[in-house]
Amino acid sequence: MITRRDAITLLLASAGGVVARRAKAQPARPIPRDAPNILLIMTDDQRYDAMSIAGNKILRTPNIDRIGLEGMRFTEFFVTNSLCAPSRATFYTGLYSHSHGVLTNGSGEVNRNQGGLRSDQITFMHLLQQAGYETALVGKWHVRSDPAGFDQWIILPGGGGPYLDPPMTVSGGMRIKFRGYADDIVGDQTLFFLQNRSKERPFCLLMNFKAPHRNWIPAARYAHAFEDVDIPVPRTFDDKFEGRPEALRKTDMAIADMPDFKDRGVPETLPREERKRRNLQELVRNYYRTLLSVDENVGHVLEFLDKNDLAKNTVVVFTSDNGFFMGEHGLFDKRLMYEPSIRVPLLIR
Repeated sequence: MITRRDAITLLLASAGGVVARRAKAQPARPIPRDAPNILLIMTDDQRYDAMSIAGNKILRTPNIDRIGLEGMRFTEFFVTNSLCAPSRATFYTGLYSHSHGVLTNGSGEVNRNQGGLRSDQITFMHLLQQAGYETALVGKWHVRSDPAGFDQWIILPGGGGPYLDPPMTVSGGMRIKFRGYADDIVGDQTLFFLQNRSKERPFCLLMNFKAPHRNWIPAARYAHAFEDVDIPVPRTFDDKFEGRPEALRKTDMAIADMPDFKDRGVPETLPREERKRRNLQELVRNYYRTLLSVDENVGHVLEFLDKNDLAKNTVVVFTSDNGFFMGEHGLFDKRLMYEPSIRVPLLIR
C-alpha cells in the first residue's frame, strides 16, 4: 500500500532525477482507494523568496505560507535548467535536459525544431496512472508534446498565453476561449476537477499557474497594490561583471534595457541609470501583484480540501519551474546560473 511518505518520496525522486531510471525496474502495483491524493501546485518564474514564509516583507502570501507552516519548507531547492520547458520536463521525468531532450522553450527561428518529450519517456504521472490514480493537469504545460500520463487535461497555450481571456485546449484537442483572468480560470478549473473527480480512485492533480511570468498583467483587483512601496535595490545592482566571461557581460538581460514599462512611465528617453532604477520598481511591483492572484486561488483550493474532508489524505506540494532576477547583477529574467534564477520554493504538507 502506498503511504503519504511514499507519495512524497515519488515526487521528490522525480524532481531529483531518479524516477525514470527506476520505472522499468519496478512494475506498478495496484493502489487502494484510500491511498493519499496528490496536489502539485507549480507557478511560473517564482523565485525562492517571493512569499512571506521566506521572509519577504512586502509580499504577503498567507495561503501559500499555510502549506509550509502546516507541513515543511525546503530552503535549498534548486532547478538544473532555469528555463520553463526544460525545467518542467526535468520535474516530470526526473532526467536532466540532455537526457529528456527538451533543451529550449521551442520558440523562434533557432528553436523551431525543438521537440517535446518522446513518447517512450516515463513521467511520475505515468507511474501513478498505471498504479490506479486518476491524473489531471490544469494550466500551463509548455512542453511541446501533448500531455501524456493524464486521464484529463486542460492547458494554457504555448508558454502560458495571455493573462486576460486565455484560450485553453482540453483533452482531445478542442480549444475553448475563456473570459477572465488566467489564474482565476486555473483556480476555477482546478475546483471543477475536484468537484467532479472519481470517488473510487485517489487523484494526482497538477495545478499550474501562469503567474508570475512576464509580461505582467495583474488582475484588476490588484492593479494598484504596492503603489506606494519603495522596492529595495539589491546589493549587486551595479555589478560590472569584472573578471567574468564576456558572454555574461553581453547578455541581453540588463534591467536598464527592458522595454516592458516604456508605455507605463519609464520612457526610453530617460537617462540609463534612472531608467534602470525605475524599471526595478515596476518589475517587482507587477511581479508581486500577479502573485496575489496565485495566493488567493491557492486559498480557494485549500479551503475546498478542508470542507470536503480531503485535507488529511492529500499531499500538497508547492513549487516553481525556475526563479527570476529582480535587479541582482543588474539583470532581469532567468537562464543564468545565479541563485535568484535557479533557487525556487518548495513547500510540502
